[in-house]
Amino acid sequence: MPMPAPNTEWPPRDYAPAFETIRQDDAQLSGRLDVINERRARQNKAPYQHRSQLNGGLVGTASRFVLGKPQSERPTSHLVTHHLPIAEQLTTALADFMAGKPPSAALDPKDAGNAKAAEALDRLVSSDSFSSDWWTAVYRAGSLGWVYGRVVWNQAVQPDPWIEWVDADGGMAEFENGRQSAVTFWDVFPADKGKDVYRLLQRHTPGQIEYGLYKGTEDNIGMPVPFTEHPKAEHIAELDGLVEGTTILTGAEGITANMLSNGRPRQEWRHQPLLRYYSVSDVSRGGTLFENIDHNWSQLQHEVEAARGRLFIDESLLDSEGPGKGSYFDWFRDIYPAAPGLDPDGKATFEQIQFEMRVAEYLQLVDASTRKAVSALGLSPFTVDMDPQASGQMTATETKARTKRTRSTAETKGRHERAHLSSLLTAWLQMDADLNGYQAPQHPVIVSLPDQIEVSEEEIAANVSSVYANGLSSLVRAVAKLHPEWTPEEITHEVEQIKQERREEAPADPFAGIGLDEDPARGDE
Repeated sequence: MPMPAPNTEWPPRDYAPAFETIRQDDAQLSGRLDVINERRARQNKAPYQHRSQLNGGLVGTASRFVLGKPQSERPTSHLVTHHLPIAEQLTTALADFMAGKPPSAALDPKDAGNAKAAEALDRLVSSDSFSSDWWTAVYRAGSLGWVYGRVVWNQAVQPDPWIEWVDADGGMAEFENGRQSAVTFWDVFPADKGKDVYRLLQRHTPGQIEYGLYKGTEDNIGMPVPFTEHPKAEHIAELDGLVEGTTILTGAEGITANMLSNGRPRQEWRHQPLLRYYSVSDVSRGGTLFENIDHNWSQLQHEVEAARGRLFIDESLLDSEGPGKGSYFDWFRDIYPAAPGLDPDGKATFEQIQFEMRVAEYLQLVDASTRKAVSALGLSPFTVDMDPQASGQMTATETKARTKRTRSTAETKGRHERAHLSSLLTAWLQMDADLNGYQAPQHPVIVSLPDQIEVSEEEIAANVSSVYANGLSSLVRAVAKLHPEWTPEEITHEVEQIKQERREEAPADPFAGIGLDEDPARGDE
């Protein structure tokens, strides 16, 4: 999709299902009850009603017999009034498991001699800002289906380029034969007057970024205008090296933007050419489970409200505010006057009405739906503290056994993450090399994701000791396993030190002083 034609619908109609899905997922994450109920109202339409049902006589009787009794109000029993943030908690737990530790990246061994590129890559990936932004990217990809990473630079902010992550509804990716060929982003700025809006578009393709500023309406792209027409876009006109006034060369061979997919394609989009490579979010994987949780929770809150104690009070116990001002009941009054009645022996009373609450039943429904959602998202109960058999301090082996489902989900998503980061970091290095004057690497960056389950030093030592004692590992490998942070020189020194100490501690050889041509069995003979 090239830059949009003037006065066309925006966003394009073919992408409308994706943006509506993002809107629904975001509502479930943020607790937007208006959006949630809008969808539920569409699914629970009011029964058909005809004006003849309101008529009297034979026509009205016949209509009501066929169509039923007309309803004075739209039914609201399906509406959600209270929200439980289960979707947000589960997607956060999965992001914590996958991105709790930052990824690592290194140059391809064929580019090992490029010290400047290796230093620049390490400086970026090892920074706290990159780790923090990476967690957000993984969370956004899981919660909304995908997220975009793009290389940006602004020397007024910092001298080197960095990676910015854009939410799913802030861009559109294009594909050719299953591979990303372009990504288009846009920023929306309100006009000074009226309902017009400005949109600053940037389209990333291999080796270049094309910009365009449009003035239109909320749902129409409008007409292209000069960058100087809006202060948020006038810096584009001042960029050095603009080609034809709209395009800048990035210095990278590939695209300086990339879509991080959540992993699994969305089934209902498989026949839509523009959306078939977009993925399903973790919220959507839960289907209607999250709505059911909110509905059951709302019903419980309604039942709590309905079960409030009510009092039916004899009028003689009410105090008057005066003519036309109503009456009230004083809870803290100690003495009440006796009111005369028809029965001289009758007494003024008040009665309390209390409805029974089915708390346990509703909580059981909420818990059952939550457990189904945990399974639907590919999580192990242990990951979200719902494993009743987990207790105390557990070893890494036990933890891995109880998080098998979560680790399987993380591994599936991890393959997409490594491919995404490799493409993005390679483009970043090529652009940084072009800006800072060093040789760009010739091969894609290699990305690895760490094991998020902590293994204690005691477990590592016990495992290494067992493997070495059984003759399945050399001493050098055993030391390297115990100290992966050591250099080869440090490992060699430690091995020699161990051997030296063993020689010193070994018992003396009883035959050490006997010559080779002497027979030990003969003694002093």
